[in-house]
Amino acid sequence: MSAKLVELQTQAKQLGVEERAQLANFLLETLESNDSDEVSQAWEMEIAARWAEIERGDVELIPATEVFAEIRSKLR
Repeated sequence: MSAKLVELQTQAKQLGVEERAQLANFLLETLESNDSDEVSQAWEMEIAARWAEIERGDVELIPATEVFAEIRSKLR
């Protein structure tokens, strides 16, 4: 745990109940993703683009067994 986090926790303990609740609410809001729809749309577009590349034959598909075998050989 960082020194800054310990300091913040110590300061937070000194706050009143209402102030701690407000701080907790603020912190939770910072963790929530407000752009989840935007991110989902971006992923959908990426998936569609990659699928189109596959269907056009623009990319070479490699079986997973070959990929993992190559990785294992490099890790030895």
